[in-house]
Amino acid sequence: MKRFFSLSCLFVFILSFNVTLAGSFTGQSDYRLLFINHQSPEFNPNQDILNPSEKELAIEKIEEKLAGATLKSLVPLVGTLTKSVTGTETDLLSLVLTTAGSLKNSLAQELSTINVTESDIFPLIQDAYVAPWPSQKRNLFYSAQKISMNAGELVNVLGIQPGSEKFDKTLTENIKALQSKLHQDSTDPTYLLGMRRFLWLSVDEDSEKKELKPFLTLRVLLGLKPGSFPFSEENDRVKLDRVTIPDISSRGSSASLTFEIDLSRKPVPPLLHVEFGDFEKFEDGDFVIRERGREKVAPRLEGTVNKPGLKHVAVNFSFRKMTFDLTTQRVSSLETLVSPGIRVGTTNYVLGALSVTSVNDEFKGEINKTIEAEIKKSGNTLLNKILGERE
Repeated sequence: MKRFFSLSCLFVFILSFNVTLAGSFTGQSDYRLLFINHQSPEFNPNQDILNPSEKELAIEKIEEKLAGATLKSLVPLVGTLTKSVTGTETDLLSLVLTTAGSLKNSLAQELSTINVTESDIFPLIQDAYVAPWPSQKRNLFYSAQKISMNAGELVNVLGIQPGSEKFDKTLTENIKALQSKLHQDSTDPTYLLGMRRFLWLSVDEDSEKKELKPFLTLRVLLGLKPGSFPFSEENDRVKLDRVTIPDISSRGSSASLTFEIDLSRKPVPPLLHVEFGDFEKFEDGDFVIRERGREKVAPRLEGTVNKPGLKHVAVNFSFRKMTFDLTTQRVSSLETLVSPGIRVGTTNYVLGALSVTSVNDEFKGEINKTIEAEIKKSGNTLLNKILGERE
């Protein structure tokens, strides 16, 4: 996959939210809003900024429109961050969906006002992050030129070059530090760890009017508190009785949500991909979930095999990845990790090395298909519960 961050950062804007997700008002937030506009390959560092070209003025106008639309759409997210201050119960999944919908609508409205007169200014790439980035005292006035066409000078705001390996490493460390803090302090079942809005603007050269082909990718990383809730489902193969969100010592499990939204005039249906497990790192613009051992740390359906003589054989269906069609609000695909084990009382003891041929055949065949169908029926209801319901 092409590393979009290979382009240099031209503009960085930081906004501090004045609330925390857990705890009372402090005057200092755990989060920062970062805007990063990537310069085009034709960027001229020697350009006289007092006499910008028509091309540069066109790019600046577009970037201002998109930044304004993004700020307006973040109101629901700010509401999430203030919920612990106001004491208001908030459905985080609904807020994330609302934010994605608001971004889609506000960006589409602004993009509809853009006339493509010079297609050579495209593609344009703009990033926006809501991410943990601790404040560091920096003498910004004396540490860099006040007016410069050198994009690197603006890095003084962060103290690090966006797009570099160090940026990915630092953001990973900041996310994990916040995750540990909120895992211990937050009373909410789900909490925000980071968000990245990536907007790609290109031009359809094959169209008569050279129409824009904008595509929005929104990535959201959530931390999950451990717990469980009832989920009763039974058929002739398996009997399920609950959903469990496992704990990971000192940090908890995670959910990585990726919205794929086509903003063109003839868009394909928007999709939401959800991955569960242990957050490993931020890399190449993505919140990466660790693959190894995912069946032990992802939220899972727990139950027993509903067969004579196998009532004490436990079965867990861990959720690896779900994909939702946001137009129909239905699950379009599902990947589960199946683990057999032993049920003692009401506790499932999963043994990765356990191999019961007849049971495994059922797991990998009809049982998995049956459970997948049951999960698809529940749609967002199940996802809402995983992200919000606990015993």
